[in-house]
Amino acid sequence: MSDMQLFCVPHAGGSATAFLRWRRQLPAGIEVLPVELAGRGPRIADSLVVDARPAGADVAERILAERRPGVPYAIWGHSMGSLIAYEAYYELRERTTDLPGHMIFSGRCAPHSKQKISELHKIADDDAFIAALDVYGGGTKEALADPGLRELFLPVLRADFELSETYRWTARADDIHCDVTVVNGRDDQSVEAARLPEWHELVAGRVDFRTAEGDHFFLHTNQQIVHSVVSDVHSALAGSPAVDQRIGKDSS
Repeated sequence: MSDMQLFCVPHAGGSATAFLRWRRQLPAGIEVLPVELAGRGPRIADSLVVDARPAGADVAERILAERRPGVPYAIWGHSMGSLIAYEAYYELRERTTDLPGHMIFSGRCAPHSKQKISELHKIADDDAFIAALDVYGGGTKEALADPGLRELFLPVLRADFELSETYRWTARADDIHCDVTVVNGRDDQSVEAARLPEWHELVAGRVDFRTAEGDHFFLHTNQQIVHSVVSDVHSALAGSPAVDQRIGKDSS
């Protein structure tokens, strides 16, 4: 029986399988629950989503379906998954008082950041689009050299980059009330490190900034930082009841 649930939202082009090995690598007591997004894996027949708000609503619905009452939980979103996890948090606020006790955002600046956003989804030529993805690392170009994988994953990548690059942040009446951890790779060229403190502007709780050795996909190559971050969250939440955070921004 676990004493914390960890829901994981993948990056652009990613799927729930990216987090499955965490079930073996993370400490006992942590139930790792990767969230499968529409259009991939067992949901390959579902239409791809190019808007973070409905994607967040979908993730919130899937989280609620897997919740075990009384067990605290955290959500980790990576890159595009950070945007979706952020939207899922506010969707959960609309639906329930059973809210996450911690949020983990990685591979991206804050949703309202003025960081220059790429427009890779507008590149019409497939080869040029794939080549442009090299800035993120992760071996995408090599993987898509296989015709079968290219046919399967290229539409997913295009839809996900459209979702990520066309996102428009809308101010909410309340900030995120739980504590937040922000993790980014030291060599991630897609994130402006100087803008990371902007996360403070969206969070009423504590924000812990962590820097991982690695690039944009550090969470798949640097198990040490993943173990450290999740273990710290686990220690803070284990044995605590699920959090009711439906309170106003200025409430005490």
